[in-house]
Amino acid sequence: MFDLNKARSAYDINGDYIINDNQNFSEYAPAYVITNEDLRTVAQYMEIPGKDLLTVACSGDQPLFFSLYGPKNIDTFDISFCSKVMMDIKLGAVKKLDLDNYATLLQNIGKNNFSGLDFSYCQQDTKDFLNQMKHNDIFRYEIISRQDYFMPLPSEYAQMKKTVKPNCKFIWSDLTKLYTKLDKQYDRFYFSNIIQYNCDTDKIVNILNSLRPFMKKNAIIILNVAPFFIGDELYVFKKVKAAINDWAKLKLIKNKVQEICLVKKL
Repeated sequence: MFDLNKARSAYDINGDYIINDNQNFSEYAPAYVITNEDLRTVAQYMEIPGKDLLTVACSGDQPLFFSLYGPKNIDTFDISFCSKVMMDIKLGAVKKLDLDNYATLLQNIGKNNFSGLDFSYCQQDTKDFLNQMKHNDIFRYEIISRQDYFMPLPSEYAQMKKTVKPNCKFIWSDLTKLYTKLDKQYDRFYFSNIIQYNCDTDKIVNILNSLRPFMKKNAIIILNVAPFFIGDELYVFKKVKAAINDWAKLKLIKNKVQEICLVKKL
């Protein structure tokens, strides 16, 4: 359950998020309203059908899109409770609204305009949080029309209505402590670009090693490639690859749309 005092202390008197020590992300950092990641391309490399998947919640688009590919189950995690709230809104809205009204909902949320919006379908903690924090900018400003590519297509949205589970499990944790909150093994992990905020080589190795017990045989972790570059050199990538070479293989995948790093357990 969220701590209202902590949540409010993360925002100033004007409702703006307070960045301390260059921390863009924290327990109550604003959530993204829409992704800027090509999840369709990512899904091609994840081999999702029939698999247990753990993904960052982020904007809530991750469990939405990955549900299209037939996973056995999807669990989510995030450092920020606001991402849990954004995810709850989307998972419920897909079941309730048509695509046009869904897009309008995101437009209003992206402007932090909650006047007249109905969140009665959300989980109780989400409704409580929205009611208590409605005067704070708990979502990052977005102009949804600029992100059309990342919105569901009509055919995808129609399928999401059938595949999305409105009560997706959420684990409230940052990446470095995630292993302390896990109680099962997964086939697939999606970490988006969040590991780039832990760019230190030792931290990346420690994160991957900590998750090893929770990876099934041949499990795959998908990472963004950004943290592996220093200038034009793959310095960090090479060091991480050598450090975990006894139990996993790293592979860089590049195409015109998305660049990812694939970690596959042996």
